[in-house]
Amino acid sequence: MGRRGRLGSAKPNKKYPLLKGPAGQKRMLTKAFHAFIKNRRRWRLKRVYWFLWRDAAPDAPVNCSFCKSSGLFTYDFEPKPAWRRS
Repeated sequence: MGRRGRLGSAKPNKKYPLLKGPAGQKRMLTKAFHAFIKNRRRWRLKRVYWFLWRDAAPDAPVNCSFCKSSGLFTYDFEPKPAWRRS
């Protein structure tokens, strides 16, 4: 089985400095995919998945700091800047 890694992004929050907001999500995703392309042979990368394509409902119970807003679309299906870039 190959190696796996994760990256994520959501609305900015002072308590959680890794949460970047929509513009930060776009920057992070763009940089990540450039790195994936540049290093795909060395990392033996075969595929990349973005698991949260849509934000969770505003009243949904979540167990992480970024789960509600790390999708590429809002809960109402509005595309975020990172989707437009992809």
